[in-house]
Amino acid sequence: MAITKCIIEKRDGNYAEILFRIIPLTVIQVIDMVLFVKTIRYCLKVRRDIQKLNENNSKKKRFSVKQER
Repeated sequence: MAITKCIIEKRDGNYAEILFRIIPLTVIQVIDMVLFVKTIRYCLKVRRDIQKLNENNSKKKRFSVKQER
């Protein structure tokens, strides 16, 4: 009878767990963190742009009110 073994079992010289489990999960985690940081930076940029637009609109309104007087 044949003896079967799991390729991810822990034994000396078996790097299957590192190759097929740890490395892919690490790569996914790193990519996820990079995309998360990029998303946060983009959200902050959009928020800043909206604040600038609102600030400019209020200045224009003040200017037009002063001109009407």
